[in-house]
Amino acid sequence: MQVHIDVSGSFRNPTEWTLLNLKDGGECSGSFVPADEGRNWTCTLPAGTLTLVTFRPPGASAEIAVRW
Repeated sequence: MQVHIDVSGSFRNPTEWTLLNLKDGGECSGSFVPADEGRNWTCTLPAGTLTLVTFRPPGASAEIAVRW
């Protein structure tokens, strides 16, 4: 399964996201500065239930879109 991650926001410090497939152990991750120009990643993971883990500091705003 291909998963596309798009990020944007206004926070100036680096943060990261991780996409996990807990059943099969697949993992994809990336780090970004939300205030920078929007970035995107494409991950190939086994089909299954995915869990998105991300850190958002207080006062930060970021938008993370997941498409497959």
